[in-house]
Amino acid sequence: MKSSVNGVSCGNGMVIFMYKEGSEQQDKPARIEQPEKLSPSSEDYLEAIFLLGGASKAIRSVDLASQMDVSKASVNKAINNLKNAGLVKQPHYGDISLTQEGLFYARKVQSRHETLSRFLIEVLGVESAKAQEEACTMEHAISDETLNRWCEFMDKWHATSDGCSSKAL
Repeated sequence: MKSSVNGVSCGNGMVIFMYKEGSEQQDKPARIEQPEKLSPSSEDYLEAIFLLGGASKAIRSVDLASQMDVSKASVNKAINNLKNAGLVKQPHYGDISLTQEGLFYARKVQSRHETLSRFLIEVLGVESAKAQEEACTMEHAISDETLNRWCEFMDKWHATSDGCSSKAL
């Protein structure tokens, strides 16, 4: 039976590959690719929305501006970029909420941050505030492969009571 593969763009940087088998014309998802890598600033906004409760409720842009220590105009620009990427929803002058893709990406960024800050604090003994600051910088640069190896190292090292028992990604 012959199969064909067609890529379908979702308009948010994600591509879903569909395949059809034989004459049944039955579409089945074959693979979903993650959205393109965001800028560190956009990742910080997603993480802040997540930490403010954006996973379960909509948040106000004024609260996001306060959390990020930026102007409301900066928040509006960042939110428009995230809306265009399909990662957040915001009705005209409304509150901000994460889409499913946005929630996935935000959790991924937060997980990276937690993994890196725990390593810096618990293994290297870095002071907490400094570790948080440095983890925020590192979370944007480290590859998925390297972070997974980092977790494997932490599991072997037994740096924490629960290690990185689930992969950070």
